[in-house]
Amino acid sequence: MPNAREAIVWSIPNIWKLTDTDGDGTADKREVLYGPFDFVDTHGDQNAFRLGLDGWIYACHGFRNASKVKLKGEGPVVLEMQSGNTYRFKPDGSAIEQLTWGQVNPFGLCIDSRGDMFNADCHSKPITLLLRGGYYDSFGKPHDGLGFAPIATSNDHGSTGIAGIVAYTSNHFPPEYTGSMFVGNVVTNIVHRDQPQWRGSSPWIEKPEDFLTCDDWWFHPVDLQLGPDGALYVCDFYNSIIGHYEVDLKHPRRDRHRGRIWRIVYTGGKSSPTPAVPNLHQQNEEELIASLSDQNLTIRNFASQELEQRFKHDALAKLRARLTLTESKDTEENTRRADERVQTLWLLWRNDQLDDSLIQRFATDSAAVVRIHLIKVLGEIVPWNEMVATIARAAARDADPFVRRACGRGIGPTSRSRQPSAACRVNANV
Repeated sequence: MPNAREAIVWSIPNIWKLTDTDGDGTADKREVLYGPFDFVDTHGDQNAFRLGLDGWIYACHGFRNASKVKLKGEGPVVLEMQSGNTYRFKPDGSAIEQLTWGQVNPFGLCIDSRGDMFNADCHSKPITLLLRGGYYDSFGKPHDGLGFAPIATSNDHGSTGIAGIVAYTSNHFPPEYTGSMFVGNVVTNIVHRDQPQWRGSSPWIEKPEDFLTCDDWWFHPVDLQLGPDGALYVCDFYNSIIGHYEVDLKHPRRDRHRGRIWRIVYTGGKSSPTPAVPNLHQQNEEELIASLSDQNLTIRNFASQELEQRFKHDALAKLRARLTLTESKDTEENTRRADERVQTLWLLWRNDQLDDSLIQRFATDSAAVVRIHLIKVLGEIVPWNEMVATIARAAARDADPFVRRACGRGIGPTSRSRQPSAACRVNANV
């Protein structure tokens, strides 16, 4: 089906795959990927589907619901979650696993250029760095004996209704915005900007600033996205009533028809106030390879998907050859090439072309971000051979704190719901 287009969506009580098989813009096929999910509380349910570089889709599971999930909605229960958690699943419906435990009602998730995940929790913390296997503070839930994972802020941003989060990883906004986190405050009608202060590899946010305020009390930012144009997109629930228990669900003032999407662009510099959106689906192979080093993370990720879907084998061969390019004396150029190597690393791994010689090449890369992603790739490989174990031991002593943190993730179990892999047991002294 060369013209087929697919979308993965949440609709009570399942996660569905919708397919447009003939390219007419209408889905004519639908199938259950995972379910059924509980919906005793519909305002805290499945949300924030984000495609990772590893090919898994990451998501949040919301408040009060006790879900017993089955593959394709049939057969034995493969995952049970109660209230706030995060998880990931494969887009073909073949596997689903829990990532973190706790939180109250997480709504909104993002993945930054280092591959770190953050989410927003409506009732506890506006921004949380998610550590795989970590337990997070909730309404009286215990941790696993190791204690709760570190928090990223003690500031509640003035409400218990935080929804949506995005890391700004582009160059359309001024340089000082790079690395900023944006979150939506549903209660106070504000989009906050949070600037993490990095203490080693641990973020700390002392106090947010009000990036966007609105005196229209129907404005409720519930999700945020970084567009391929570098603009910030805001999904506005736009309703006079926002509380789930505030008034009856059938109250006549509940608006069931409106909703808006806002686009925020920068107009104070030389760049165009309406940045162009490249059509990656029309780019040829060479153009897509060039897009792997774009300064916008959204572009890099989309270009990687296009290369894999349209030019897989030829593109992988060219990307392998480009790994031998000598480094430039231009620091900015080296940074762009590092972004390309990150995408190349994951493409090779997803297509079973990451051999020992390539692993060794990535392990000695001069760019810390490449070494960070390598360790995260190694965390997906089971079992490890001695060469991989040696690289992991060296990463534990890397000068970069983010590499060392990635190493801690890489040697741990991929999920608390399973026993540690043989590699993790053998190499526990890393």
